[in-house]
Amino acid sequence: LSNYFSELFASERGRRLREKIGTMTDKMDGFGDRIKSLAHRIEGGMKAVITPGMLFEALGFRYFGPVNGHNVGQLVTMLQGIREMKGPILLHAITQKGKGYGPAERDKQFLHAIGKVDKITGKAVSSAPPPVAPPPTYQKVFGEALTEIMNATSNVVGITAAMPDGTGLDIVQKTHPKRVYDVGIAEGHGVTFAGGLATQGIIPVVAIYSSFLQRAFDHIAHDVALQHLHCVFALDRSGLVGADGPTHHGVLDLGYLRIIQGMV
Repeated sequence: LSNYFSELFASERGRRLREKIGTMTDKMDGFGDRIKSLAHRIEGGMKAVITPGMLFEALGFRYFGPVNGHNVGQLVTMLQGIREMKGPILLHAITQKGKGYGPAERDKQFLHAIGKVDKITGKAVSSAPPPVAPPPTYQKVFGEALTEIMNATSNVVGITAAMPDGTGLDIVQKTHPKRVYDVGIAEGHGVTFAGGLATQGIIPVVAIYSSFLQRAFDHIAHDVALQHLHCVFALDRSGLVGADGPTHHGVLDLGYLRIIQGMV
């Protein structure tokens, strides 16, 4: 039902109908304004009942959706209809990560950032044989060490910004799921959140990639260091990181963190 009305409201037919009604009501002086207001309220009421986007409508957006983001024909029709409309518009499309490729649908995290893979199985293909006994990764050592610390203390928590798997906090989550916070792709908020927890005697361990912590520089300076708060920053991907490329090289952390007071 939501899909049907979204297409109707976004269609060329729907747009022309609104324009005709608007032209007619403009000729009715004050009474026309009342009809236009009533029609707007009716449309808003219908959307409130059948669509989940009324928050955006309240913010001044024309909301359409949700629609199937994999249905290209439907998306083209919707976009053709709404491109002539004025004002801010939000088209809500729902997609599935890895849609159409079985290995990616079954394991969304593994294929997020990976090199060469077998197209059939989706498993990584390495040109060099792995060492007989590869050393443990930094993430594994960090995750297990932090788990031991949390086992022994009750005031330590972990915080990350959409990277629990990449930092090792996913290991901690298995034992202490309620003491690991994932704030999403919002590094600045994660740091300020850590500062807030620290004011209450909690020791937050902020695990974020080195290059991504750059986004939270001001938060570290003002919301942690300036307040003399006890927060631990565990930077992952420091130095040159290889396959992840220059966006993930952690080559600036020593420079930008050494100038902040109280950083050890």
